[in-house]
Amino acid sequence: MGSSDDEESASSLTDAHRFFLQGIMAGGTLSEKDVEELFSAAKETYKYRQTTPLTDFVETINKALSFLYMQIRNIASELDGEKFYGLINTRADLESQKGTQLTLTEIGMFRKIMNAVIEASDPAKSKERDGIRVSEGSISVSAALEHGGNAHSLNERTLERLVQERWLVYTTPAHKRITLGVRSLMELKQWLEENYEDHVSNCLTCHEPIFMGEICQNNRCEVKLHHHCSKRWFTGNRERVCPSCKNVWKMR
Repeated sequence: MGSSDDEESASSLTDAHRFFLQGIMAGGTLSEKDVEELFSAAKETYKYRQTTPLTDFVETINKALSFLYMQIRNIASELDGEKFYGLINTRADLESQKGTQLTLTEIGMFRKIMNAVIEASDPAKSKERDGIRVSEGSISVSAALEHGGNAHSLNERTLERLVQERWLVYTTPAHKRITLGVRSLMELKQWLEENYEDHVSNCLTCHEPIFMGEICQNNRCEVKLHHHCSKRWFTGNRERVCPSCKNVWKMR
């Protein structure tokens, strides 16, 4: 794309789009509720067409940002299905995450935690809970802290910062276990799929990476569903069988 095309794409943004984009940039990772409120404020403040869907509005921004390899993306939390939005670098890898302002040692800690989470999500390590085969792609907080290269107190601060920025998330109210957060899933989706092709699976229904969820009871079948995707998929009269192999699918 040439510079004139870039200028044309950027000029397609109205003040409402710029207001919305600035809000996303300032907020970091925003919940769907916060984004809907921001969208309403942008339309009301700048008299933008009220009937425009959020998806179309965001798509206009993403087209204008494409030459910068940036886009607004959304993804659902693996824990409860809550949707989050963020501005991501589509060419991102672990070392290029300037937004976190982490040192190389801290990035190394995150990489080791990520590797451990991916290993824990291996179907061979799945567990049975109430007769349901589940993937528990999480590790204990104590194990996560051992992956740091600094003193224990510094590792704790790094871990808390990664949680605050939603690169990681606690999976239990008592903060005993941890997994990849929505920021990691948004920002590193392509990188994970390219570098962990044999280890990272996607949910069959939403096509997003899955580390915690339900696994088909048929050991020869590789289908995985997020817990919230499973509930949505089997809502109503749909037969509770695997979408692929048709084996009986037990639900939580």
